Amino acid sequence: MKLYINRKVITGPGKMEVVLNNPAFPVVFHYNDFGKYIKEAQWHWHFGIEISYVIKGELDMDVGYGREYVRKGEGLFINSDVLHTMYSATSDHCALLTIVFDPRFVAGDDRSLLECKYVQPLLHHKNARRLIFRRDGGWHSDVLRSMMEAYFAYFEGGFFSEMKIRNELANIVSVIAAQLEGEMPDRAELADDSRVKAMLTFIEQHYDRQVTLEEIAASASVSISECCRCFKKSLGTTPFSYLKGVRITMAAQLLESTDKPVTEICFATGFQGISYFGKQFREATGLSPREYRRKNRRVESK
Repeated sequence: MKLYINRKVITGPGKMEVVLNNPAFPVVFHYNDFGKYIKEAQWHWHFGIEISYVIKGELDMDVGYGREYVRKGEGLFINSDVLHTMYSATSDHCALLTIVFDPRFVAGDDRSLLECKYVQPLLHHKNARRLIFRRDGGWHSDVLRSMMEAYFAYFEGGFFSEMKIRNELANIVSVIAAQLEGEMPDRAELADDSRVKAMLTFIEQHYDRQVTLEEIAASASVSISECCRCFKKSLGTTPFSYLKGVRITMAAQLLESTDKPVTEICFATGFQGISYFGKQFREATGLSPREYRRKNRRVESK
């Protein structure tokens, strides 16, 4: 098992985050400190269930229908395949410990009783896209306690650590499932999610060139007006604002990890002019591209 520190959102096809690459133990632990400049995780989704515990500052989290504040000492649950983003809610840093795990890790075989009775109803529950665990006692405290026990088992290691982690994750799933009755998911929300994911996939694949609104809409087989409605409802932004954010994020990553000239990075990420690129980058990060590179230059470990 490996702890990923300040891990950036690494995506595969579209914006599906690539995190679970060990089928023998499909659990990933990581620590993120949303810093002073690029303070947010891109909109993304992943197959694994995500649970996080805030250890510093305040987190602002959004799954497409309103922001939710998560404070120090509180936790959150993000369901499988749910679009989400998160960022520091204040000017200070926000740090959190996160576990992402394959739901089948706690249920076993896809046809098992545990899978059918507990895991599948949870994955498809319309009120379980995201959950916040407050410090107010009751079942929230049970979940927070199991989260910390799983972290402790990871950090302490030992022969039985994997079993302890699985037991705590299974307890989290069972406690949450006990609070939720098996309501069916909202079909309209599922349709919107599918469309938005298709459009985010298109943007991810074509951000480095000129993109039209018609092309974004066509990638999900919807009209321009429906495209804009889906973005506004699900992400709270416009298609072009989201596209600009992707370009800024990709440019920041290139500035950190390569020696490419700023002008080359500008055009490689879809911007059509160095002056406009510099202005938009400064608005997003508070720094010029060159200043950002000096402060955030990444030294690759060998």
